[in-house]
Amino acid sequence: MKRNIILFSIFFIFLLGSYFQHSLMNSKLDKLLDLKAEQKKVNEKFISADLLSKNLNRVLDLFNENLALTANDSKNDEASMPFLDNLTDLFVSLGIEVIDIKPVSKEKRGSKNTYIPYKLELRCTFQEFANLVNDLEKNDRLIVIDEFRFFSNAQKLSKMKDPESVMNHKVSLVISAVTLNKARG
Repeated sequence: MKRNIILFSIFFIFLLGSYFQHSLMNSKLDKLLDLKAEQKKVNEKFISADLLSKNLNRVLDLFNENLALTANDSKNDEASMPFLDNLTDLFVSLGIEVIDIKPVSKEKRGSKNTYIPYKLELRCTFQEFANLVNDLEKNDRLIVIDEFRFFSNAQKLSKMKDPESVMNHKVSLVISAVTLNKARG
């Protein structure tokens, strides 16, 4: 009987110890998860403050123009009017003739980026196209040129009377506006 009481006492002490250890570990785990979430917020604020203090305005502008804070952000919209206005203003300033602009359905590439493609048909010279690529690279929106194709005017050379029209080429182009989606969690 005495042996049963001792075994029961040891079992009860073990059970109490396990309960306290479990509750202590759970509270530490909850505290650790809370601290991890708080650290993430503080890191975001630190990076923003660091960018501002170092006068990295271009980097800050890139984040402001391309970062979508929610899935319903207007930067994730297909055929975004502000983007199309910016693009057509760019074509006008470079003297590029726009034949056609067609938005294509957006697609996710990777876990956090949304690509919104546009099919473009243009008529321009090689120099104007080079200036376009240069200006797309300098744009505040992240723009990827997925593909481009020049159509040569060599076979039509005999029909053309204007030397200016010989220099203009039809260009088929697919570009994508990239939106960086803020990670959840």
